[in-house]
Amino acid sequence: PVSALDEGVHTLSYRLLPWNSSEPRTSITVDVNIDKTAPVLATPGTLEFPEAVSPPNKLAAYYLEDEDKVSANIPAYTAPKVGDVITWYWGPSSSGTIIGGTKTLNDQDYDQPLFIDISGDWIRRQGDGNRYTWYTVTDRVGNPPNGQSGVQRLIVSAAPVPRVLPPPKVKEATGTNWPVRGTLDPIDAADG
Repeated sequence: PVSALDEGVHTLSYRLLPWNSSEPRTSITVDVNIDKTAPVLATPGTLEFPEAVSPPNKLAAYYLEDEDKVSANIPAYTAPKVGDVITWYWGPSSSGTIIGGTKTLNDQDYDQPLFIDISGDWIRRQGDGNRYTWYTVTDRVGNPPNGQSGVQRLIVSAAPVPRVLPPPKVKEATGTNWPVRGTLDPIDAADG
């Protein structure tokens, strides 16, 4: 039973006494790592968004124009390991359960700070207004999350502003549906 296993690295092997031999055979040893402790999140541990999109500033459409994403840093937590799964949430209330995505840590994640990228498409699909973000970490062996991070509020105004452009006005043009559609006779365009 799990309660009888101590945390740490244990060596596992077995001995076999074949029915036709008096000499036991020993298997190759295998190291087994027993981990019963869930990761402990940083305190306070909210997702850290760039200052340009953090309140009182807004996450506006113009911010998403270049890369069409926003990156959020994840504060370091106790004993991150390869295979840990970071699940982030995004919703209109601080108690919602809309999963925005997951990130599984790999061996490349130890040389740099942890972060997640939230795509502009995701942000726009969730609509404008106050949005609340947080995350949980489930370790590689499936220990239940040790609580959730703090909640970070964002003010989202990412829906592109509709562009209504008036039709061009050419004073010499004529037509029955003017000014939407008209005809310009080059002879009448003497004033430039």
